[in-house]
Amino acid sequence: MDIDKKNATNLLEDKNKNKNISDTHDDDDSISDAKLSNLYNLEKPKGFLSGVTDGAGNVLRGVFGGAALMVSAPIKGAYDGAQTGGAMGALKGFGVGAGAGILGGAAVAVGGVATGVYQIGRGVYHTPGAISASMSGKDWDEEKKEWIAYNLPDEAASVLSMDDDDFMATLKEHELKAFEEMNKEEAKNDSEKSSSRASVKEMDYYNVLGVSPSASASEIKKRYYIKAKENHPDKHPNDPDAAAKFQKIGEAYQVLSDEKLRARYDQHGKGGVEEAPKMDPGALYAMIFGSEKFEPLIGELQLASQMQSEVDTDSKVHPKLRAFHQKKREVQCAVNLAQKLQLYVDGDEEGFAKAMDEEAVELSQSAFGGTLLHLIGTIYEEQGRAEVGGLGGLGVNIAQTNRYVGTRFNIVNKGWQAASKASEAQKAQERLEEIARKRVEEGGIVHAGDEETEEEKALKKVIERAQGHVFSVMWYITSIDIESTLRKVCVKVTHDNFITPEARMRRKHGLIRLGQIFSRRGAEHMGKGGIEEILNQMSSSLHMQQEAQAKQG
Repeated sequence: MDIDKKNATNLLEDKNKNKNISDTHDDDDSISDAKLSNLYNLEKPKGFLSGVTDGAGNVLRGVFGGAALMVSAPIKGAYDGAQTGGAMGALKGFGVGAGAGILGGAAVAVGGVATGVYQIGRGVYHTPGAISASMSGKDWDEEKKEWIAYNLPDEAASVLSMDDDDFMATLKEHELKAFEEMNKEEAKNDSEKSSSRASVKEMDYYNVLGVSPSASASEIKKRYYIKAKENHPDKHPNDPDAAAKFQKIGEAYQVLSDEKLRARYDQHGKGGVEEAPKMDPGALYAMIFGSEKFEPLIGELQLASQMQSEVDTDSKVHPKLRAFHQKKREVQCAVNLAQKLQLYVDGDEEGFAKAMDEEAVELSQSAFGGTLLHLIGTIYEEQGRAEVGGLGGLGVNIAQTNRYVGTRFNIVNKGWQAASKASEAQKAQERLEEIARKRVEEGGIVHAGDEETEEEKALKKVIERAQGHVFSVMWYITSIDIESTLRKVCVKVTHDNFITPEARMRRKHGLIRLGQIFSRRGAEHMGKGGIEEILNQMSSSLHMQQEAQAKQG
């Protein structure tokens, strides 16, 4: 299923020439007023539910937008009037602004209600067609806003052959101009922050990443991306110092990417951040970049993709380009998954199971491998059962909904705990520093392996708990990224009209089998503790880092 770029381009040209314009009723749906379509959602709804959702959104935008205009217009009028006519000018401007605000606000509110009713009506109108299309095996294309017989090779030909320049050329001029202005403003703010930095006590972390003390947050992020990719131990198996170099890069990034830690480091050097909770560099890398071995399955995680884009363009990435990168990720993963399932589709179930089990064992050996593999396997099995349908599919939908709600609750819960524990961790660190200073003042010398007091042990536990909460939040966010991506990947693979209905059913059952193999092998290497076990491993890693720093000191 490899895509030849020249053939893909020809395919796109042929499809554009022969494209039929369906649903002539929607010609009347197009509203020429660009400002109106920017304020309200006027896209073609999929059916009744999406029409109601869009309509309700328009009503709310109209009501709140109108209210905001009624309040802001008089204030703006008074301010402008005061600039030219003093107090009397302010009164006059307030009156004029109030009148304009009432008229404008009413118009915006009425527009919201009108377009809301309009969208609901369109949703009702399109519902019979949506039911018919869904029953005939078609899928709703969110970009084209039409029902299509999805074809994976066709989408791969059109999407994977397009580079960033080709995609940016499709954007409208006003979209690009507005984004450029926003970029300039953010760059100015970064520059002001950087220029305000005083001289620093130590340069070690800055030198590790290869940046100056005046480097902006985005520059630090870019340099970490490059350095971490270049120096990962997997790429340097014969270098005995590779792990130590990689660990130092991770430590430097964690300190310099946090404004408060960076300020303390600038003022006090490493002594000011030694006790700060730091994630194990290997786990940090896995959270951001995943693992290269997993890339064919899950693609490049969104945070890593964002970093890569900023490195390549030396600026922030347009939101639509970021969405395009995500779409390419989904399509490429779907192509890879379809190829992986082909052995099962061809009828060699035993050979498929053996090959996938061997791959699962290898994947589980990599950093964070068991946890990632278990998550991927769970999603594959659930999506396969949902596509097969029946009572099993209904149960899967309930389980997915529960996990969706649970994961987001965990993010909020762990995020709140991380925020609440951050101040405790900071106080604990300050107390540890105070204890160390007093020892030095009293003539004591701290040696590696010296027995800690009960107070010091308790303080370090506070710091470790804060570290655990931060790590948990990162994991849950990463899992949402992986799950939302793989759900779409599985739909593409199981709804592919390029193959026969029988072959599509074989893919669904193969997906269930693959999920079972991956989740079983993943669970074996995760251990019984799951995420808690990983947190314990990181806690041990933190102890080892502290001991190493004490020896160096």
